[in-house]
Amino acid sequence: MINIEELLAEHLKKISTAPFLFIGSGFSRRYLDLPNWDGLLEQFSELVPRSYDYYVSTANKELPEVARLIAQDFHPIWWDDDKYLTSREKFKGKINTIESPLKIEIAQYLRDITYGYGKNENNDREIDALKQVVIDGIITTNWDTFLEQVFADSDIKAYIGQKELLFSQPFEVNELYKIHGCSTNHESLVLTSNDYKLFNQKNPYLAAKLLTIFIEHPVIFLGYSISDPNIQQILDSITACLDQENIDKLKDRLIFVERAAGAVDAFESSSFTTSNRVTIPITKIKTDNYELVYKALSKNKRKFSMKTMRQIKSQIYELVKTNDPSGKVAVIDGENLNAADIEFVIGVGVTKAAEQLRAARDEMLDTGYLNPIGYQSIPQIDIYKEILADPPSYDYDALISQTLPQLLGTNHRLPVFKFIKECGIETEELPVQLKRKLGKKLTMNYFLTQSQRDIKKSQLRLYNNIPETIDGYADFTKALQCIPHLGADGINLDELHHLLKQHIDKLDVDTPASMELKRLIRIYDWLKYGRSLLPPATKIKLQRRQGQATLKK
Repeated sequence: MINIEELLAEHLKKISTAPFLFIGSGFSRRYLDLPNWDGLLEQFSELVPRSYDYYVSTANKELPEVARLIAQDFHPIWWDDDKYLTSREKFKGKINTIESPLKIEIAQYLRDITYGYGKNENNDREIDALKQVVIDGIITTNWDTFLEQVFADSDIKAYIGQKELLFSQPFEVNELYKIHGCSTNHESLVLTSNDYKLFNQKNPYLAAKLLTIFIEHPVIFLGYSISDPNIQQILDSITACLDQENIDKLKDRLIFVERAAGAVDAFESSSFTTSNRVTIPITKIKTDNYELVYKALSKNKRKFSMKTMRQIKSQIYELVKTNDPSGKVAVIDGENLNAADIEFVIGVGVTKAAEQLRAARDEMLDTGYLNPIGYQSIPQIDIYKEILADPPSYDYDALISQTLPQLLGTNHRLPVFKFIKECGIETEELPVQLKRKLGKKLTMNYFLTQSQRDIKKSQLRLYNNIPETIDGYADFTKALQCIPHLGADGINLDELHHLLKQHIDKLDVDTPASMELKRLIRIYDWLKYGRSLLPPATKIKLQRRQGQATLKK
């Protein structure tokens, strides 16, 4: 029997760039049990008097036209029926077309559907594996928000509809392109024949945007049939821009994953003929176990997370676009390096200079001098490591006033309680970003993803302490994920500190384990330092009470 995981991982090594996923309605059917487009329209045809068969026959089986006809008949019902009073009030002033009411109800229906762990063990494993994939982005025609839920920890940037994609500057890293709209914005849905008319008018511009992705990245199709009209249209537009030589290069880059439907797994070369009779070479995978596909996509490790890569690319783009490097960019000689003057370093062949920069910074830390610019450029990874440091490596007053407000603007999850507790700044004088952190009533659930919260304890192998948990799981990452489920009172802080210090070097490389270690550092910071801190408002109330008690005496 062939090994899909190994074959796909080896196949992707031929291409230096990370893949894009192209995800269709079959993906949502698999994990959310959502109907396909035909089924969705049939479901919503129950809101209007005529039968679904009437609309299908009137529209000659053209589903966009079916949607237009249903929307047309639903419009007066939505305005007159008290059942939709709440929707009418909620969307007052936002009903732009005769089709808006149907889009509102479809969007609301999709927004209310989320994935629930514990219903299907195979799907649970697949979703856990999907969260670990190393990709540059996702393209989808789906309207639901399942992908945003899956990749919530990476803060994936979503572009909704053609308009956002065409008039923004995507960076092709950690991005989600919802080319047919999203349920979070009902007007963005490409639903009816009128919508498709507008979509097709702009399609050449969208194809130009997608062309660079198809040429530069492997594209893995999930939840689509090869004959899907949406895929046919996109491939028609893209191949119209390519000669045969470049079309042949797509062979290793276009990968279609299909259900095996009980048959044996397959990994094979195939071809696909577009409606304009262009034959495109593709790679076809057939399997019922998508976990193998997702695991293959996690084999290629990155030094930086997708989120960090996108931030770096965004900042470099801004620098090039504005051509305003004043005070930001300098050409430096490693022999004449003054670290106190440096804010940010990017370079080619800068190993020696980087080593000298680190040495200079360490020297300044030892002497108690690190200038304000230096504190503004402390990386997030150092903040995590500092939670475990003893003695301190930084001036915590400077961290509080200069470093953390800036970092919290891009990552609100950073651990900060140790610095608040051990700095010399009064609670009332803390920067507003730190006050907000103190003002939150935290529980263990705050530090977990939704999927981790949904896991029932009966599904876990719970042990009595951290050492037993680490020893009880063959998978180190899985063991780390289970530690929070020991509960706030079941976690021994000395054991947790020892574990984190023992594996601190793993923080330097972006892996599933490093992500869980960071989560545990945040939990450690809260348990050891945060729970004993009082929010500013509570502290003021206590001071007033103490003052009143003194007056009474």
